[in-house]
Amino acid sequence: MAQYRRVNYSRYRGRTPKWKVALAVVLVLVILFSGGLILMQGHLIFDSDGHARLEMPWGTDEPEHEALEVPELDIQEPVSSAVPRRAQVLPDMPLTLAGWTAAQQAADGLDQAAVTLRQNGRVGFNSDAAPYQAMNPVADTMEALAKVTESCTPAICLFSCFLDPVVSQVELETMGLQNTGGYIFYDGGNRNWLDPAKPETVAYLSKLLTECAALGFDELVLRDFTFPTEGKLDKIAYTKDVTQTEALNQALTAFRTALDEAGYQTVALSVELSPDDILAGENQTAGVSLAALANTADAIYARTELDKVPALMAAVEAAGSACFVPILPELPPQEVQPESFLVEPS
Repeated sequence: MAQYRRVNYSRYRGRTPKWKVALAVVLVLVILFSGGLILMQGHLIFDSDGHARLEMPWGTDEPEHEALEVPELDIQEPVSSAVPRRAQVLPDMPLTLAGWTAAQQAADGLDQAAVTLRQNGRVGFNSDAAPYQAMNPVADTMEALAKVTESCTPAICLFSCFLDPVVSQVELETMGLQNTGGYIFYDGGNRNWLDPAKPETVAYLSKLLTECAALGFDELVLRDFTFPTEGKLDKIAYTKDVTQTEALNQALTAFRTALDEAGYQTVALSVELSPDDILAGENQTAGVSLAALANTADAIYARTELDKVPALMAAVEAAGSACFVPILPELPPQEVQPESFLVEPS
């Protein structure tokens, strides 16, 4: 009898092993989970504290957002050419409470004041930048200056720049104007000067001007903003890489930049020139270029007489954007008063 071998055909009957089914289920779950994460990322919202929350499209129509708090801005207008200056120049430097009281009594209708805070190298207020040799305040100076800045709008500061017989000698190498022999230069009036072309000079004066602005003054008027024009000028050791005009223009720009960077963009910066230099338009020896200065300074001042004001005003207006402010020796009659002027008795 023929013998038949029993063959197991079960593996050919299309049955899937259980481990493969489990693996397929796991893969499907992984795919669904990944898709869910991608979907949720588009609806994951972070609040201002960094906490996350899920907002699905079938949820609230409009998500709640925290109200933005807009701070109130205290905007101060700068002293522009449109602001009239009608001020008396206070004679005292440093100013005292008694001097301020006397000036108010003699104001003669002028409600603004111009105070000298630096003259002949001396500083008439408590300064952190000035060396002790240049300090010249008195006990109640700071209180008197505070009363001026509180009472006057604008409050004007008169600031002598480069005429300086004090610091020019104390810091001869870094700031003083020297002669060709390396010593301090004396002009025709036996006076000493700072060198406008030296970076240390510009940095020192920039600090002082910033301190003046911090006292509350609305306008800083630079006096003695010039190189010497009297004496043996051929003996001056001028800086070779810049002209006198370039040195003054660069100094004025640096002063403006220092004030702006310190937060005093609204404080006006002006320059006093001689009437002759204004009418001529320039003075290369002095370093004056009216066109350059009138487009950087807010105003051009000059000591003059009332009848010369129209010509000087026309010259300044033709040169640039600055306005002209005369410094008169006495209060003019009301019917012929310029829009802006200072009164400084000679």
